[in-house]
Amino acid sequence: MFTRHNHTSGSLTATWLLPVVPPITIAAVGSSLCTLLIAKDRLDYALIIFITSYVMLGVGLLLAIAIMVIYFQRLALHHCPAREVIVSTFLPLGEWINLL
Repeated sequence: MFTRHNHTSGSLTATWLLPVVPPITIAAVGSSLCTLLIAKDRLDYALIIFITSYVMLGVGLLLAIAIMVIYFQRLALHHCPAREVIVSTFLPLGEWINLL
């Protein structure tokens, strides 16, 4: 009934960043949505979405940076990830591009 996982720094992959992607994506889409709402004179909705987008961006950035620090430490101290999960090394690159 119970499953046990061994979470060590040597087994960490970049897939730990996947739960952090939606808050940052919501923040990016929210800013685009605000410009459309301002053009339609819906300033009350635009303000709510703007504030929510900034909160989601703050939460997403803090979590992404914390996970990336742990991930880069893992890359510096341990060998490269296994062949099966080597594709996940592109996730931090996509995360940084999303932040810009």
